Amino acid sequence: MASPSPSPRSHRETLVVSAEELLHPLEARVFQLSQELTQTDPQVPALSDDEVITKLNMIAETLEEVETNFRKERSSPYRRDGHLIGNLLQVLEQNEDFYPMLEGKLSDLSMNRVKAATCRLLLATVPVNSRAIVRMLDDDEEMLERVCGFATDADPGLRCYATGLLSVGLRDRSVADTVVNNDTPVKLLKRARMYATKLEKERQQAVKFIQDHLRLASSRHKKTAGGGGNTSTKASTPQRSLKRKHSDIANRTPAHGNDHGEITDATASMETEEEEEEPAATVTMQQSWPISGGDEDVLGAFEDGSIVMPSPEHHEEDFKRLVMLELLYTLDCLGSMGEYLEIFAPALKEDIIGTVITFLHSKNPAVISHTMTLTSHFLAHKKFSFSLAEAGGVDLLFTLLSALL
Repeated sequence: MASPSPSPRSHRETLVVSAEELLHPLEARVFQLSQELTQTDPQVPALSDDEVITKLNMIAETLEEVETNFRKERSSPYRRDGHLIGNLLQVLEQNEDFYPMLEGKLSDLSMNRVKAATCRLLLATVPVNSRAIVRMLDDDEEMLERVCGFATDADPGLRCYATGLLSVGLRDRSVADTVVNNDTPVKLLKRARMYATKLEKERQQAVKFIQDHLRLASSRHKKTAGGGGNTSTKASTPQRSLKRKHSDIANRTPAHGNDHGEITDATASMETEEEEEEPAATVTMQQSWPISGGDEDVLGAFEDGSIVMPSPEHHEEDFKRLVMLELLYTLDCLGSMGEYLEIFAPALKEDIIGTVITFLHSKNPAVISHTMTLTSHFLAHKKFSFSLAEAGGVDLLFTLLSALL
């Protein structure tokens, strides 16, 4: 007996769609928007920047909402074919000019809001398009360098979505090998620390938490000091590494290159840095949008019009949403590079222990979850593990995990 023929939607490579054949209004909407964005008919007036921004954001917004609903259903979580989100992404894939058009929008000639909307839309396609995004960043060094620049730009929307795009690319080791050797990780570490200082209540809780555990650890050390057990911190000194060397291979032959001799000093000054940061923790999360460069530079950019406030009219997300997304994307980026020795000394210098413990005091489940993932990568470094345990971070992790079970 012949098996029933599969749905034509299960064969992306053979599906040819038209607006009339689409079964769902959202499919017709996405189809129409994608056609308008890629049309090259000289008889049709070119879209203005505002029109491009609006249409890109409308497609992204639609994909985000449908993907959220799909995840809530939890039916066939790893296969979207036959579901609305799969059909929408399929519509975009069938337009052979669509993804090349998006890559073109990331050129230096496009205005920042166009680039931001483009990055947002690419992020919305990640459920089925992550490999293509990785290839785009891995195969084109200029594109990767450009996205790294966007991820540290003064424009809030562009910075947020580009950081998200970078977090996708960093899932691939070859991309991470490149990024970890430029200045992007240090900028992301500074951003994460700045975010931690902006969380006034959580930061104060973390400072007290760390100080209490460091005092306890100090009292324990004093009790055992008379026994001659002088535990040296030089166990971590073989961590001079070749480019692209990970901490889990630190016992291979040391070579020329990155010198991490400041690790011990950075850890020794951790408690002092915590005490210095406490008075600065006076700004709430919602006020933390100026996170690149000086606050005055960003404020001046708003005044001179080089940064435009997000507009609901153009389906742009508001600042509160951008701030939360950027924080999560930043944690993801740092987590993906967390096992590299190149990032370890700068991380200690930027008080990664205090930052982690601050975010673990958050009431937001997403922040806690992403922080746990970041922590799991940094645990590849013995010094991080010891310092986290001494500061009470391990106890805190077990407390949070037990609350989830």
